[in-house]
Amino acid sequence: LDWDHWSPAGERQDSATLRVGFAGHAEQTTKGVDLIRAAVEQVPGMELAVETWRRDRRAWADMPSFYRSLDIYVCASQPGAEAGPRSPMEAGLCGVPVITTRAGQIGEMVRDGADGFGVDRNVDAIRTALVALRDRDRRREMGASVRANFDAWAQRTANEWATFLQEVANS
Repeated sequence: LDWDHWSPAGERQDSATLRVGFAGHAEQTTKGVDLIRAAVEQVPGMELAVETWRRDRRAWADMPSFYRSLDIYVCASQPGAEAGPRSPMEAGLCGVPVITTRAGQIGEMVRDGADGFGVDRNVDAIRTALVALRDRDRRREMGASVRANFDAWAQRTANEWATFLQEVANS
């Protein structure tokens, strides 16, 4: 994994519109894109950017540029329907604060109020978190925090796997 590839590229330029993003299989109801869209529509000055895997597919190597174009990343996956999910982690590694349901590992990794927000899977909860992230300084602090948290987790996990594989090879 090229850690520099998944890193913040500097602050996004100030804009009157905050860019909220989602990446994944948008047509699957378990992903909650309809919930994200409804919440974004209720917060003035926000727009939703959706990068799907099936249409207009962007190469995985180019995904950091998508994440870096965002102010906030939202994962509204149904708990129990995800193992990862990977996209919020990629966004977090790019320094984008994450709003997430408690889906898979990401729901356990996001420290509520420090890296972003862990929310219930409904429009009101997502909207409330979006409103809280309208504050630029808060987004900046959470973006730095989520980057450090996810980077440490990825490094720790890589080391644990390396140790495990070495032990298997030596047994």
